[in-house]
Amino acid sequence: MKHRPLSQLTWYQKLKHIDGTGNPTHEIEKAWKERDGLVKMWIYGTLSESLLDTVITAKCTARELWISIKNLFRDNKEARSLQFDHKLCTATIGDQTIHEYCKKLKILSDLLANMESPVTCPGYSSPQWSL
Repeated sequence: MKHRPLSQLTWYQKLKHIDGTGNPTHEIEKAWKERDGLVKMWIYGTLSESLLDTVITAKCTARELWISIKNLFRDNKEARSLQFDHKLCTATIGDQTIHEYCKKLKILSDLLANMESPVTCPGYSSPQWSL
C-alpha cells in the first residue's frame, strides 16, 4: 500500500466504514453508501496495480474490501516471516563491510519485529542496534 490508510480514515472520521462500528440508519443509508463508495475508491487508490487486480470487485462494501486486503496480508505473513527468519539465521558477511552487514541484519530483525515474529536462530539474542 502506498499510504497509511488507517490514520487517514481516522483523520477524516471514516474509520467506521471499515472497522465494523458503523451502523447506518434508514434515514442516512443513501449518504452512508455514497461515503462508503468514496472510502472504497480511496482504498483502491492506495493499492499497487497487482494488489488492485487481486481485490477489485464491483459489489462490496468498504469493510468487505478492507477485510479482503487484511486477509491477503495475514495469509502471507507466516511465509514472509519464515523467509526473513531464514535470511537472518543464514546471513554471512561475505564481501560486505561490517556496516553493510549489520545494516542488513538490523533490517531483517526489524521486519520480523514488525510482523510480531520472533527470531528463531539458535543462540540469537535481540541486539541493541546503533548504526
